[in-house]
Order: sequence, then structure tokens, then C-alpha cells
Amino acid sequence: MPMESGINLQQAFIKVAHLPATAQQQIVEYIEFMLKKHQPTQEESGAFRFDWAGSLGEEQKTAVELQHEANDLR
Repeated sequence: MPMESGINLQQAFIKVAHLPATAQQQIVEYIEFMLKKHQPTQEESGAFRFDWAGSLGEEQKTAVELQHEANDLR
């Protein structure tokens, strides 16, 4: 992915190489932060979520009974 500011990656790498090690580490951490920030969420990626699994653990009703109750609420 090219940088939009007109600077190419090779020039950016050269500039980073001239920084002290602590500043280089900060840049790496910032890049990791930006990568996480711009990754699609589960909803955006279409991945199935199973965070609901086990949430009806105490419920003593079957899935069919719960479906009937849901239909009655409509």
C-alpha cells in the first residue's frame, strides 16, 4: 500500500533508521496500533460470532420452547 503523502517506503525506512532505538520502537508500536485500528471488525468481515454461547446455561427450557415464547412475544 503506497503512502499518500508522496514519500515512498524506502525513504521512510531510511529516516527511521537514523532515529535512536527508543524512537524506532515507538514507531513500531504506533504502526501496530494503526494496523489494529484499521482492521475490519468481526461484523465488517462477516465472521460468525459465538459470544452468546453458554449464555442460557441456567435456562431449563429447550430451544423449541424458547422459540415458541419468542413467537408469542411478536
